[in-house]
Amino acid sequence: MDNIAVVILAGGSGTRLWPLSRREMPKHLIPLLPNGENLLEATYERAKNISDAVYIVTERKQKKLILENCQSITQDRIIEEPKARGTAAALTLATLTLGNIYGHDLSIASLHADHYISDQDAYVDAVLRALDIADSQNAMATVGIKPKYPATGFGYIECHAVPIAQGVYKVKSFKEKPSLEMAKAYISSGQYFWNLGLFAWTYKSFVKEISIHGPDHYLLVQKYLALHDSGAFDQAENEYQRLMPEAIDTLVMEKTDNLYMIVAGFDWKDVGSWLDLGEIFDIRDGNNRVYGNCVGLDASDCILYNDRGIMGVIGIKDLIVVKVGDSVLVCPKDRAQDVKKLTEIIGRLFPEK
Repeated sequence: MDNIAVVILAGGSGTRLWPLSRREMPKHLIPLLPNGENLLEATYERAKNISDAVYIVTERKQKKLILENCQSITQDRIIEEPKARGTAAALTLATLTLGNIYGHDLSIASLHADHYISDQDAYVDAVLRALDIADSQNAMATVGIKPKYPATGFGYIECHAVPIAQGVYKVKSFKEKPSLEMAKAYISSGQYFWNLGLFAWTYKSFVKEISIHGPDHYLLVQKYLALHDSGAFDQAENEYQRLMPEAIDTLVMEKTDNLYMIVAGFDWKDVGSWLDLGEIFDIRDGNNRVYGNCVGLDASDCILYNDRGIMGVIGIKDLIVVKVGDSVLVCPKDRAQDVKKLTEIIGRLFPEK
């Protein structure tokens, strides 16, 4: 299968990683990896093992940041949204744009810019298998991971009991982030997998599904492209901004009956919070996860991040302590998801920050 393209979703600001991630420097552009790479660069290089046609889809205000912080990404590989309107709009724009470039026999994989992958080969293999299933079935495909514990921070994919091939299932339903009790029940059933948000489809299957389940998205993006190509840029942007923000998961994937799932065999981390990010930091004395110059006295099981100077902590346990520039975050590890709420308050009180 030669006619393949890869789209990397690079949007959002990562509010749960404040004060490290901010509007002017979203999390996928911060050099978090041991070799100094950012997550988008790492994803882009990984995707080149899947196809030579790798594209980034992002909103206009991030385009300049991406070009400044990712040396290997060039302007012609960026598909620009006038304004972020959710992953359904971004992927409809990307699919129609790439269909115009490469033809309607194209198969497309959609990846996220902020995933941390340790086993590159297994990841590439899973994406290629998803593309192969999408192509052979003229369908849509996703990749799921067998749950290792009853996570309440992930969505789940429910599959039919009988596989259609080794490690390949027809998808029955999607489930939102569950309660702990429900997550335990999912694991016990053996038919639920963690949802990575990693998808593949043929151009024709995507157009069919989006026209059925998201006709407004399909028509408005078509209109946007036609107006943009004719040079009517203001009119084009007005049409795009009429799109209602929607996730591709809820608009299409939860409704289609033409979706298959590949069982993945790689470790994966969605770097969506300080708990997730801490998993890739060095482990120091006291089982603390540490980045930068941090010194702990009688401190244990903490996540410590310091971007400059020296940070000292005494007698703490199970805390997240972050110092970035002139901003500091301190919170219990079990409140990591509430950092997003904190940023909303900070935005109201200190809009200039």
